[in-house]
Amino acid sequence: MRTSISCNSRRVYVHQAAALTLGLLVTLGANLAQAQVPCEKLNSADEQQYDKLGVEALEHYEAAEYLDAIDAILRTRAVCDEDPILKFNLAWAYKKVGNCDLARYWFERSNDAADPFSIMMTDRQDNIAEALTELSVECSGSARVSIKCDDEGVTLSIGDQTFPCPFDGRIPQGTYPLRAEKEGRTPFASKVTLDATQSNHFLIPTLPEPSNRPTTRALLRVTCPGKDIVSMHGPGVNEDNVCPFEKSVAAGTFEFDAADKLWSDSVEVAAGEIVDLRVYGVPYEEGSGWGAKEWGWLTFGTGAALGAASLTLVVLADLDRLQIREPSQLGPDGTVLSLTRAEAKQLETDANTKNTVSIITGSAGAALVLTGVLLLTVNWDEDSDSSAGILWGDDFAGLSLSGRFN
Repeated sequence: MRTSISCNSRRVYVHQAAALTLGLLVTLGANLAQAQVPCEKLNSADEQQYDKLGVEALEHYEAAEYLDAIDAILRTRAVCDEDPILKFNLAWAYKKVGNCDLARYWFERSNDAADPFSIMMTDRQDNIAEALTELSVECSGSARVSIKCDDEGVTLSIGDQTFPCPFDGRIPQGTYPLRAEKEGRTPFASKVTLDATQSNHFLIPTLPEPSNRPTTRALLRVTCPGKDIVSMHGPGVNEDNVCPFEKSVAAGTFEFDAADKLWSDSVEVAAGEIVDLRVYGVPYEEGSGWGAKEWGWLTFGTGAALGAASLTLVVLADLDRLQIREPSQLGPDGTVLSLTRAEAKQLETDANTKNTVSIITGSAGAALVLTGVLLLTVNWDEDSDSSAGILWGDDFAGLSLSGRFN
């Protein structure tokens, strides 16, 4: 396997030269037959830095030092981010370290038709499409995330991952603690819920300068979609508030709940922190609630019980009619002694009513059994958060199903 570096006074480019499965990156000759070249307006000092970092990225990649290669490519983009090949190289480096989410994100970015230099990626379209097909399955629950900051030099923490701000990428969907820090400023903390079905955008406000005097308190800010009543419990606090609201509190752990939103949460705050908390509907939790299988067994069992009740009603109706056809007591002349005419008529009416109810019960039971079989046998996509539920109102009733199935 051979790796070469092609340089001139303009630029060094890294690209894929060996088999796709190996993902080896080499440089692309800088004399492109185009009217424009990425980063051609760099001054001499920045151009030298750009070329130096490009070579450094290649050397790290060839040595299988993929994290260092990622760092070098990101520093190269900090000098100039016009070259789409850098996005392509970054995607391959993230793929090498097993970061499916960010690999998928950078392959998507390298395939951006709106990029003024997208023509440089023409001969890589098949490779990008193949990689995206694989990664879209491998990390199908990946959420697109964009976080901007009013301040420069802010460091972001999302769950156990740390990034410089601004951050654009992909993160597995779910609810995470979000923290923003900058030296000499009061930290910002919040909780965010990332949805894989949409783009998730967040703006970190200016981090305030800390007070000159020591503080043992923190600021909690709570926002809601509407004017909800939120209960708040914690050190020195046990009250209901109309959302949105903010409150100065002592350091500690606070619990919140909004009953009409089926929502509850807790957050720990430290002295001097500003913590933002947003009330959502039912928060995303891996494997929470009843899924299609649980509802399948419930509807199947209910349907079977209704079917048994329907058969029981049919048997009871036949027994009523049997009393009319074969009375238990007859006189010497064949006169019915145990059943009057009125009683016989009532038995026939009761039998007809039981038959009608059995038809209704049996139909409902059959529908529920079929629904249960559907829920139990269809190959639902586990990542789609499939669910089922019963809907009813004054003049209707029905079963709600949601999810993706294969």
